[in-house]
Amino acid sequence: MVIARREFRAAVGSKAFLISIILMPVMMLGSIGVQLALDKFRPDEERTLGVIDRTPGQAARIAETLNLLSAESAPVQTDPLSGKAEKNRTVRIKFVAITPSAPDAQSILKQRVETADRVRKRELSGFFDIHPESLTTPAKDAPARDDVTYYTDRAFDRDVLTMASGKVLAAVYLQRAAKINPLLLVKGRTSYTPEELAALIRETSKAGARGLAMKDLPHMDATSGQLVDGEEAKIAENLIVPLVLVMLMFMVIMIGASPLLQAVIEEKMQRIAEVLLGSARPFEILMGKLLGMTAVGVLLALVYLLGGAFIASRFDAGRFLRADLVIWFVVFETMALLMFGSVFLAVGSAVSDIKQAQTLLTPVTLVMTIPLFVLMRVIEDPSSGLARWLSLFPTATPMMMLARIALQPDLPLWEPLLGVFLMLITTLFVVLVASRIFRIGYLAQGQAPKLKDLLGWIIRGE
Repeated sequence: MVIARREFRAAVGSKAFLISIILMPVMMLGSIGVQLALDKFRPDEERTLGVIDRTPGQAARIAETLNLLSAESAPVQTDPLSGKAEKNRTVRIKFVAITPSAPDAQSILKQRVETADRVRKRELSGFFDIHPESLTTPAKDAPARDDVTYYTDRAFDRDVLTMASGKVLAAVYLQRAAKINPLLLVKGRTSYTPEELAALIRETSKAGARGLAMKDLPHMDATSGQLVDGEEAKIAENLIVPLVLVMLMFMVIMIGASPLLQAVIEEKMQRIAEVLLGSARPFEILMGKLLGMTAVGVLLALVYLLGGAFIASRFDAGRFLRADLVIWFVVFETMALLMFGSVFLAVGSAVSDIKQAQTLLTPVTLVMTIPLFVLMRVIEDPSSGLARWLSLFPTATPMMMLARIALQPDLPLWEPLLGVFLMLITTLFVVLVASRIFRIGYLAQGQAPKLKDLLGWIIRGE
């Protein structure tokens, strides 16, 4: 604990700590930009969306109309920098018409729940519910209403929001405006005059029509047994909160754990290690350094969390930073600092200078950054098998599980608890391995050890 207190005070009192507080937001914004740039390499995808059209008469025939449009992204675009044509990710969306239920509220809710089960079984990717009043213009003093609702289990369904939702709303609004279009009764005319276009635009922009609402899947309440409609999804919360928290966690790990590598190498090169070993055992030195720098990382994270909470409260967005989310963040951040910090300590004790450390550090850095490459996939579909298995892989658990908790407040408790348990076992194992390497390599000088030598230090302790 004496070593831990010394490491903590030295780190917090340094100029580098203050600089890191200032530079971290800049690094986070840069990471988000890289994530968006990598998104173009996502594979092609085919999706099936259900359409429940409750409009009266022959209905709006949305599914038939949209299938004729063959909804898909533009396969080719031109790079603005090079001027070369490049292939973009293609998403093909198929629409399936679902016969509406009886018009009473209970029947409608029951059908939504049954259709939601089809989404959970992956028969559908989501479904639109077109309300029966959507073809009528609301009165001026009428309360706001949702003409179309999209139900999905994805936290942020970007493909549907950017490709399909606009077409659904356009089809509904054009059907609404058809009754005031006299040209539909006249054959041979295929264009509108400016006046007619103005009338159409005016009709579709009447006050009181909010347009598309995105909601979570409806479900049956386990306690009361009542059918519950889905709550309106918050896109800002679903996208920004997990993205910022994961980036913050990654930056704190890099700032809090990586200095351990340089500190150990400097102590070896300046022969300080020999003095320290005369006062404490190798394991005490390792754990002291590890606990001290972990405390520094946690302090840095708390500074940003408090700053973020203050900013969120000023913009009336405090509800996005939930108390349970903050607790899980601190838990996963602490364990990640202990796990990766011990690895940095092991690497530093096994080499004699920074140049030798680069070879051993490359795979460690790669393991730390892999979760960032798939972060957007997890944000878009946190309940998928990929997201679940990644969040239970110990080195990816802190970032992936935190993102899923932010997106799914009702995530089964056993999943984060299992993630914590697996991380705890992994952290204890890594600390044990690091302590063996540290005990032998802390005084070692000269050429960097080969893999065979490292395995010998770990297995035989010599």
